[in-house]
Amino acid sequence: MKLGESIKNIRTEHHLSQEEFGEKYHVTRQTVSNWENGKSIPDLELLVAISEDFNISMDRMLKEDKDLVKENDAQRHFGKKALLVSVFIAVVSIVCIAFFYSSYRKAIRLDYKIADQQSVNVKVSDAPLKVREGYFQVMKDETVHLFFAGDSDDGNIRVCLKNQKGDKIYEHKASEINDKEEIHLNKGEYYVQITVKDFGEGLLTYGYDFQIHN
Repeated sequence: MKLGESIKNIRTEHHLSQEEFGEKYHVTRQTVSNWENGKSIPDLELLVAISEDFNISMDRMLKEDKDLVKENDAQRHFGKKALLVSVFIAVVSIVCIAFFYSSYRKAIRLDYKIADQQSVNVKVSDAPLKVREGYFQVMKDETVHLFFAGDSDDGNIRVCLKNQKGDKIYEHKASEINDKEEIHLNKGEYYVQITVKDFGEGLLTYGYDFQIHN
């Protein structure tokens, strides 16, 4: 007798509907129907429970379906392996995504800084003293934080920020500056220049700290 027939005989002999039998073992009516039609079989724990509940030996229930049980167990084992492989692939994918996202964040990170303090001997001149020039790249359109602190003991210190077209984005000039601003920059290259102007002859001392970051 096939396993499906055994289950059906057990159920009908005890006047149980497929739904009632399924409730007893916490499965659906359709699952019981599949058992009885040979489309699937219960797992080992359920078979033991059925055997004990209805006092029928496992050998009798599985007399002609031992090969099917072995095949089903093999399929379950393969399913577990497939699940483990899927979980492994998912974990590797998450790690790769996290790595590439971190690399992307580093690539678009803006953290530019120039700072110095100097004392130089100068002569009176109408031309500004070029103190520092620098370039930095912005990888996407965004609002950034700009900080500039500068001072000169004679004349005015000036900071000027331009885009690659030469348009002024930010400019400030005074004998002493301490400024923080948020400015919008478009993707591209930017040029920053720091100069001192309107100074007299002699020893000129100046300092500056320019920072821009997202």
